[in-house]
Amino acid sequence: MFAAVCLAGTAVSFLMVEADVLVQPPVDSRVTGLLVAIALVYLAALLGTRIVESRGDVSGHRLAASRVRAGMLVALLMAFQSMLLDENGLAQSAIIWAALAGVAVTAVVIRPLGRRLGQ
Repeated sequence: MFAAVCLAGTAVSFLMVEADVLVQPPVDSRVTGLLVAIALVYLAALLGTRIVESRGDVSGHRLAASRVRAGMLVALLMAFQSMLLDENGLAQSAIIWAALAGVAVTAVVIRPLGRRLGQ
């Protein structure tokens, strides 16, 4: 339910953006390329999430992987939305991009390295 509310809010905010903003490139192409690369690796991590080891605070049960993936998708959509804005929007969403990059680095570098080391 929460993911549906977030997606509806994202859709409404996309509709509120003026059409001429969508035509002009919002940020430098090098930055855009980096952000797209981060988003693609993050998307691969999102699709590869099958089991979540984290446990809930209240119940102590493992978190539902489907809910975690829905939250990850909302974060990805928020990050893409920031690319539609000018450089200020991108600067304001830097923490989202940092979190996405952290998940991407963990999925690509740290987890495979831990598996090879037997951890």
